[in-house]
Amino acid sequence: MSKNQKQSFPIKYNGMNNIKTLGINSKIINDRNLLYFIQQFIDSLPQLIIVIDATKNYSVVLVNKHMATSLGVSVEKLIGKNLLDFFPPGELQKRRKAYADMTIHNKKITKSIDKRGDRYFYNCTFPVFDSSGEVIYVIAMVDEITEKKELEKSLADKEQFFSSMIQNSEDMIYILTNEGNIIYRSPSVRKLLGYQNEPIGTSGFNNIHPKEREYVKEQFNLLVSKSNNVMRITFRVRDAKGTYHFLEGIGSNQLKNPIINGVIFNCRDVTEKVRTDNKLKQSKIELMEQKEYLKNVIDSASEIIISFDKNNVVTTWNRTAELITKYRSREVLGRNINRLGIFLNQDDLNNYFHSVLNGHAKPFEDITLQPKTGARKLVRVSGSIINGDTAGNDGILLVGRDITRDSELHGKLIPGNSYLIINEKSKFSLILFKDLTVSGFDGLYITRVNPNEIQVMFSSLDVKVVLLSEDKTNGFEYVRDINGLITKIKKFAEEKSRPLILLDRIDFLLSIFSFEEFIRALYRINNILAINNAIFLVRINPNSVDKRQMEIIKEELLPLPSQKIENIAIEDKLYEILNFIQRQNQDNMLVTYSKIGYEFSISKATTSKYLNLLSEKDLVFIERDGKSKTLLITEKGKTLLHKRMSI
Repeated sequence: MSKNQKQSFPIKYNGMNNIKTLGINSKIINDRNLLYFIQQFIDSLPQLIIVIDATKNYSVVLVNKHMATSLGVSVEKLIGKNLLDFFPPGELQKRRKAYADMTIHNKKITKSIDKRGDRYFYNCTFPVFDSSGEVIYVIAMVDEITEKKELEKSLADKEQFFSSMIQNSEDMIYILTNEGNIIYRSPSVRKLLGYQNEPIGTSGFNNIHPKEREYVKEQFNLLVSKSNNVMRITFRVRDAKGTYHFLEGIGSNQLKNPIINGVIFNCRDVTEKVRTDNKLKQSKIELMEQKEYLKNVIDSASEIIISFDKNNVVTTWNRTAELITKYRSREVLGRNINRLGIFLNQDDLNNYFHSVLNGHAKPFEDITLQPKTGARKLVRVSGSIINGDTAGNDGILLVGRDITRDSELHGKLIPGNSYLIINEKSKFSLILFKDLTVSGFDGLYITRVNPNEIQVMFSSLDVKVVLLSEDKTNGFEYVRDINGLITKIKKFAEEKSRPLILLDRIDFLLSIFSFEEFIRALYRINNILAINNAIFLVRINPNSVDKRQMEIIKEELLPLPSQKIENIAIEDKLYEILNFIQRQNQDNMLVTYSKIGYEFSISKATTSKYLNLLSEKDLVFIERDGKSKTLLITEKGKTLLHKRMSI
């Protein structure tokens, strides 16, 4: 076989005969695996690639899948065929043949750009030589450059628009060198400043006010020295008559091209604006000082201070209101209080507003708040009218204090909350339940108690009783599963105005259903009762659940305010710190680690040790806000203090 003869290799591509028998010079490619690698390689390239035989009438030797897709045929149908047959007769076919012939004849790379419809392509054809220097193959690589062409046209249109904008702009536009010399000034400069014969190339700083010239130079140099920087500055410049004007300028150093490498500066005459601003500045400062002083007074108050306009839109929300509700002022100011859901019974609040406006309000009113996090709060408020400068009422001012702790210490329960009663016997929970029904609550008692005992227990009270039982009992409703329990509670809570529910003997439910099923049901019941402002009491025998289960239940239910704390003892120093935290919380003062250390003259390490001990016993809660940590006493801590104070 002579050196110019070609050897054929039947190969497979991706398991199929995608590449037919190829005539390839054995000195160039003599390995099937290498050819397979080449095919894989050109398929991975984004360009359209094809190899034709220069000695066999433009026969296709190798082609990638992108070129085949562009021509609308498969790779198999292209191999061994005349490439020109796949172009429609006409100008495009002639151009393709001319590119190939030119590459073969000149033995050089041929580059060209052609257009097909609305699409542009950049073509590069280059020869492949045999050992004697003859062209045996021509490789064509094609890139679509339609987007690039469209971008070039878009840029040209934008340049034309930019030029027209500058010529007709009312703003003064300068182009300066990096040394600050003027290259171009727009027609508006002559119109606004009156300079007619000032030559191009003069310094752009000449007419700036002497007191501001060095500052402008300094800022200009910073602009030039930092790439992609933008400068905004206000300064005074002298016009042709010697009068100074205030200009507001924006400079950019992004003007870079082969002709100009400098800064474009856009200036606007703001003299009248500056004069007006100066006139208002002093009065604004005085007003801001007054407002700031008033805000500081309001925020420093230990009472909640809230105000509403005549449309019930919040206009004041002080720091104490933030601390109690966990709603920041920015979350509530300017919003209608009816839509925020912070006040639980909005109708009662609106009625109180009406009473205040008509002069018939009680001196104090107790309202319930739902903080963003944590248990509900009971607040005692007094309201007054805010009188405006014009006739009519501008709104209402509410001033109040948090009385939740006082109420809880005396056993007052807040509607919408669920409470846990830990007791081996039902007697304590029944006494509390009966006392509340006597005071006006609608009672639902869910129990396993003997029906005869129930009739004696509630003979004089209108209490609905539901038995936990698998069997029907005459004269009583009953539930035998958790879904039935949820349905009964939901129906009762929705129908009654002041619902009170006591769930007794949950050990019966735990004996039939899993603890996880019971907890899931408890989650659902709590949500239902919170929506309907019901009080939910759950009595549990501590011997019926293990320690882990008890802790899970405690996470979902609040401790009963009057429930005793057993087996908790703290040393005097910890008691003093806990008492200090409570007093600070009552006054709505922030309690920090450093404040504790300063108050008790102890080191940071000792402070952390004491507070960690209180936290481990669930007597305080450490609230983190970024890097800062504040301390809040828990209900457990309050009860412990109350117990110790009562001894």
